[in-house]
Amino acid sequence: MPPAQLDPPLQTDPPRRTTRAKQRSHSNRKNKRKMEREAARLESKGRKETYKARSSTVKKHIKPANPYETQFDTTTIPIASSGYVSVPGRKSSSTFPLKKLVGPDSRFKMEKVVWDGKHSIPIVDKDSRIFGLCAGADASDWNEVHRSASIALEDARSRLSLGKTDRRHRRGRFVA
Repeated sequence: MPPAQLDPPLQTDPPRRTTRAKQRSHSNRKNKRKMEREAARLESKGRKETYKARSSTVKKHIKPANPYETQFDTTTIPIASSGYVSVPGRKSSSTFPLKKLVGPDSRFKMEKVVWDGKHSIPIVDKDSRIFGLCAGADASDWNEVHRSASIALEDARSRLSLGKTDRRHRRGRFVA
């Protein structure tokens, strides 16, 4: 038989078709790695801060806020990619009365800060890194928002069905 009349070889595997979601996932991972490399490069040049907030955010939230400065060293706390990870100590407890947390006789030597709930107070460590925030409500109808949310939750309470794992889980003893 002449070579021109041979059948083409059979293809055993179908052609790979990558879904859009998979392509997007790969692209996102590639961008994340690129950002991490860029941050590491900038840090190696001596620049510590790689994030720059938008000017509108700075004007609305950062400039008017007075930070609460602490002597806490955030470089010594255990962290994970999802945030802080608590390490239980000896006789650790999840709830403490206020008098055990604050005051001159307190084991923890914390200070009680009075907050009006309207203005934001960033909580910063000894190197001025923000590690906590008392987020203020800038809405003038904030009390009405809370009241309507409370009413909606109370109305839904009778229809709520909870299992054992809904009440006690890895985050604590509360409904989730």
